[in-house]
Amino acid sequence: MFFVRTPTEMTPKRLTEFKSKLVICNPVAGGGNSKRAYDRFMSHHHLRADSFKTYFTKGPNDRQNIMAAVDSFQPELLIIIGGDGTVHQVLNSIRSVDIPVMLLPAGSGNDLHFLCSDRDLSQTIEAHEYTRVESDIWDCNGHLFHNGVGIGFDGSIAGWTQGAELTWLNPQWKYWIAILRNLLFYKSKRCEVKSEQVQYEGSSFMISIANGTRYGGGFEVAPGAQRDDELLDVVLIGHVPVWKRFFYIPKVQKGRHLSSGFVQHFRTNELDVTYKKKVFAHLDGEVIEAEHFRCEYFGKLSVYV
Repeated sequence: MFFVRTPTEMTPKRLTEFKSKLVICNPVAGGGNSKRAYDRFMSHHHLRADSFKTYFTKGPNDRQNIMAAVDSFQPELLIIIGGDGTVHQVLNSIRSVDIPVMLLPAGSGNDLHFLCSDRDLSQTIEAHEYTRVESDIWDCNGHLFHNGVGIGFDGSIAGWTQGAELTWLNPQWKYWIAILRNLLFYKSKRCEVKSEQVQYEGSSFMISIANGTRYGGGFEVAPGAQRDDELLDVVLIGHVPVWKRFFYIPKVQKGRHLSSGFVQHFRTNELDVTYKKKVFAHLDGEVIEAEHFRCEYFGKLSVYV
């Protein structure tokens, strides 16, 4: 994949040009890959002891401590080592786009890094300079997200995966079991969708609200989405019979589903989705449950890659 320089990109900078850097590492992300990435990164860059601090996150409910670390050190740059879940946790801890971030993609899902850069983890660690790009940040029901919201089918997958007592199972296998289970048994639900572009009331299998082109570590849900156009790509999928779902999932993986008859695709800068009962949704992997979902633009995040 090739990236074209846009007006949001700036002259590359070295890490030494930032006087204060806070490294936030999720040591268990990617099955421990992030901790190994942290060790490699620190060994490669030899940061001066007075120019940085490190904070290792302590679990999914660690936002208060992350906020305290940011407040006490007042960094010019946040270096986030982990995956999309770690980025999501940090953004919702500080609830601000004022501090630029640098991403080391060491989690199981690294979709924001994929949106912003064609470097892999090793290339990112060993780089001498980093270029600034911008990515839109959005708010859904008071939760910030950078990549996407999935309501309905994929929200149900995330809800089941989080709640299932299968701790002995590889997370990737657990995820695919959740997909199979929901392909067979998930029931479409009636909803109302409102935006300036589209008014819809009817049955919905799933609604993907995307800032990025993909989520779930590779599903091309919105292949034409732009990370910095201040628009969300909404993919609304109506009722899909069970037997058709097995043909549909491979199409989503390859981004070939938008022309299907039961799919509506549009772009908007704000959106309201309402159900009669609570349904599951995921925001960059975080699971929430609600009857009403309100999505609106929050701001632009500077990302060094």
